[in-house]
Amino acid sequence: MAETMIAPETESLTDNFVPVSPFAEAFQLQTEADGREFEGISAGSFESPFRTEYDVQATESGSSPEREAYQNFVVSLHDTEFSEALYEVAAEAWTSYEQQYGESEAVSPGEMEAYFERYMAPLGTEAESHFARLAEQYAQHDISGLSETEMDRLFETLQPSFGHLSPAFENFLGGLWRKVKSVASGAINLAKKGIAAVGKIIPLGWIFDKLKGLIRPLLKRVLQYALSRLPASLQPYANKLANKLFGETGETSETELEMPTGMGEALAHPDPDATQREFDARAASLFFARDEAEQEAIASEAAGEAEQTETDRFAELDTAREAFVRDIVSLPRGQDPTAQMENFLPAVMAALKIGVTIIGRQRVVGFLAGYLAKLITPYVGREVAKPLSDAIVSAGMGLVGLEVPAEREMLAGEAIANAVEGTVRRVAEQGEHVFEDQRLLEAAIQEAFAEAASESFPPEMIRESLHEVSAKSAVAGTWVLRPAKGRRRYKRYTRVIDVTISRQIGDAVEGFGCLPLNEFLRARFGVSTPVRAKAYLFEAICGTTVSAIARLEKGIPGLGPGVQKGWKLFLPLTRQAAGALFGEPDLGRDVATQFLMSPHRIVVGQRLVVLIPEGVRPPSPVPPYPGPQPHPAPQPKPNVIIPGRGRPSEVNLTLDFPASQIRTYIYLSERDAQVVAQSIRRGESATPAIILVRNIYVATLRSMLSGNARKHVKVVHEAAAQE
Repeated sequence: MAETMIAPETESLTDNFVPVSPFAEAFQLQTEADGREFEGISAGSFESPFRTEYDVQATESGSSPEREAYQNFVVSLHDTEFSEALYEVAAEAWTSYEQQYGESEAVSPGEMEAYFERYMAPLGTEAESHFARLAEQYAQHDISGLSETEMDRLFETLQPSFGHLSPAFENFLGGLWRKVKSVASGAINLAKKGIAAVGKIIPLGWIFDKLKGLIRPLLKRVLQYALSRLPASLQPYANKLANKLFGETGETSETELEMPTGMGEALAHPDPDATQREFDARAASLFFARDEAEQEAIASEAAGEAEQTETDRFAELDTAREAFVRDIVSLPRGQDPTAQMENFLPAVMAALKIGVTIIGRQRVVGFLAGYLAKLITPYVGREVAKPLSDAIVSAGMGLVGLEVPAEREMLAGEAIANAVEGTVRRVAEQGEHVFEDQRLLEAAIQEAFAEAASESFPPEMIRESLHEVSAKSAVAGTWVLRPAKGRRRYKRYTRVIDVTISRQIGDAVEGFGCLPLNEFLRARFGVSTPVRAKAYLFEAICGTTVSAIARLEKGIPGLGPGVQKGWKLFLPLTRQAAGALFGEPDLGRDVATQFLMSPHRIVVGQRLVVLIPEGVRPPSPVPPYPGPQPHPAPQPKPNVIIPGRGRPSEVNLTLDFPASQIRTYIYLSERDAQVVAQSIRRGESATPAIILVRNIYVATLRSMLSGNARKHVKVVHEAAAQE
């Protein structure tokens, strides 16, 4: 792009341009200092594409039967439930940490990491001791001639019990056990196909021994994921290892290992699936290594690379945001906040992983800072902070519990920070073309700030044409950072909305993975429509995980620090869902279809809703977890009327191209299984059972065809190793 498209001096862009304010002219703030009324201002090169998560266009320098077999092996190992187990270990670690330290800022990042390491140490010890014992016991046990049925029977007899561990630890070790079984089955298939890299004799003990060396690196990655430090470049690890294993020179670079998240959206948190995919690639590579030395090198390399992490961008943003909010509130009334804006914007851009390639970073920051400073200047300073904060509280924030006046005043600064972050994110999502013309860039920022301000400030401050909800609506509120104290992890809407869910609405609204709301309510709460419920709305920011929201929201039935898997109660709040539930589509946010697949992978700005039907009681408090122990004691199950963690009925497919097979797996929830069983016991016609299974098939098929195929379809093919 020619440099002449954007003026060489940032000042010339901002000094001669008067931005249009989204704030209503009629809105007035009464200041305490002089009693005068303050009127909102009247209406009157940045972004480059996000650094991508990984690159599907990584160059392949030819193919071979062994490379093809390796890629197929990697994708065959993937297990959706194992990713969920990794997610739960990280969530449980945070619960333990917060029960020990709360939101204390006195704990350094190093001390926090040390605590997590101590917490996960018993898990690594447990897994390694089991693997070492089985490696020794079955050192000479050849499995190369076993059939699939014989393999299943063997692993049933070997499976240890993990009931003495916490639920998350138990699920992790159960998933790891399934992983070993998949590795053994895959090795047998390779041997039967005559792949040269695999010997004709496969000792089971050898498999346990080699995988044992990958356990600690795996747990290190889980720890880094919990701390939001996991590099985004893990996803295509199979391709990177393949280049090494098969002597190809096209080493994939760091930048090439990233891939677009979809429509310019930035992941709110590292993807837990990436951790599993790295482990799978490592495990599969053991069977293609040329000798024992190369196998040992793979394990050593895994341990070394697990120590390499990116900086904690989200923690840096928290620090920068806190300083910005404090400075904005403390500035003299009407003072130019450009300097504070220039200090804040780099942290926002780094957290969103915005790489500036068209023009220099400093020019981008200068342009944005000067532009946005003109819009927020009338709303900075302590004199304005109190009336602005009071307006936010009046929009439904009485439940926040900020009794200290100084804490309430921070709401005004946080509203401005929210608007700034939202503006940067929206402009970044629009793509590189906005930088090709200065007027287009100004228009993009203008529109982005108007949208960001409308969600960050009370409705009465915003021009009616920009309101998220209808004029004088009973659900009018604003979005504020939560939790109220400590590190901010997400946004919450200031209104709790009462809603009646009819059967028709239940059919129209879908949860993650295209699960119909009707089925969701039956599986999670044991209720059927029509039903009245309370709706709690949330929005993801940089660093948000759904498990963190579930853990920190203590006043909502089914959520809180003592509730297991509270994240399963969350639904994606799209525009269609918000329109059906509340009659206000702008309360929802549309995202790329891939982010409607699972609550484990969401993007910044994505909105979520928790629907709690009437009659659900909050859980009983759970005693604080005593911290890391050699064997964590089982935690008491909360006494709550939520049959709610039930898994809904579904159908999953495995498309195994090398084997020319399509395998279908039907899962019936406990409720649906009982319906079928009762019908059979009464000697009734098979028609009700057929209708039930057919409905499950249809619902799953809709999910597959909607772009969410990854939720229910596993593809075993070498090309799938790149995604």
